[in-house]
Amino acid sequence: MQVGICLFHEQEDGSLLSRPFNFYVFPGAASRRRIVMDASTAHFHRSNNMDFNKWVLQGVPFLSRAEYDAEAEALLAEPQEPTPQARGPRVTLTREDDVAFMSTTMATVHAWLAEPWAEDGEPAELALPACNPFLRRALFEEVEGLRAGRPELQAESRALEGEPDSRKKQVVLRRLSAAAQRARAEAARAQQLASLTQRAGFLRVWRALCASGKPLVGHNLLYDLLFLHDHFEAPLPPSLAACKASLHARLPLVWDTKLLATRCGRFAETALGPLHAACVGGEPPSPVAVSFPPGFARYDGGEQAHEAGYDAHMTGVVLAALRRAELAPEAACNRLYLMRSLYGVPRMPSNPSLAGAGPVCH
Repeated sequence: MQVGICLFHEQEDGSLLSRPFNFYVFPGAASRRRIVMDASTAHFHRSNNMDFNKWVLQGVPFLSRAEYDAEAEALLAEPQEPTPQARGPRVTLTREDDVAFMSTTMATVHAWLAEPWAEDGEPAELALPACNPFLRRALFEEVEGLRAGRPELQAESRALEGEPDSRKKQVVLRRLSAAAQRARAEAARAQQLASLTQRAGFLRVWRALCASGKPLVGHNLLYDLLFLHDHFEAPLPPSLAACKASLHARLPLVWDTKLLATRCGRFAETALGPLHAACVGGEPPSPVAVSFPPGFARYDGGEQAHEAGYDAHMTGVVLAALRRAELAPEAACNRLYLMRSLYGVPRMPSNPSLAGAGPVCH
């Protein structure tokens, strides 16, 4: 429902500028994703001021990288003429009105085709009478039969302005030179690619995040990584090894503040809210000074826990404090806290710097 990303920039005096972004994400109209929510989940979000109207009405659409690449590849591929089998059986007109409509309309088409036309001249256009989808299919089949000796002939459907019946459209015929056809096809393809980019939505942010090479910081973030991969990259790979390899290839530097706080044993509570409060309150000593630049004032008035952007801000502040207190050793990078594990028996890990953390996901 929300993805929170917070950017931190270090200033000359050692303080940090925090820029939290809170993205509402909602599947696009063409998405086949299902939205399932327990009542208790809805009540939890409502109690934490989730704006359901903003989520549903203004949520940023998204495609996964796999979905985007598949659609882009199809658009960029050379168009293939459909085989006769792919078109299905031809339409047979039996009603007198339909037969009369087809006879009159095709007579108009033949008269138009008999008019002189130069391939290097201006494109010619003929708009046929509006009709229902059944008759439009019959018209397209008749026009297809005429194209054998007239490669310049093109046909398409066009909606009518002010027509209340959305099913009623007209067939428009065009005579275009080969160069004009190529230009028209390229323009249509560019428009489709622009629409695809717009529907990609939050995928553009995910791609920028992966391309940045910057360390990614989360709090107890195993599920976050799985959600990010499943929604914006591709379905999770079937094996643990393949899943870890895919995540590591895209996010090579990951820090888990839950793991760090649990490992050091300095904090009575390691949930994000209490941990952030302890870090900004001087535990560990000398908290990092953090401020918000102009444009981010809404986060300057105090805690807004459970809003994704503010949670991301708190997580970054915690890591900065732990690093200043030398409680974030490099050996803990790319190690994730496991809230639940089949192997959750406390034990001493092979790396002493992870002592007390219990089982971790490398």
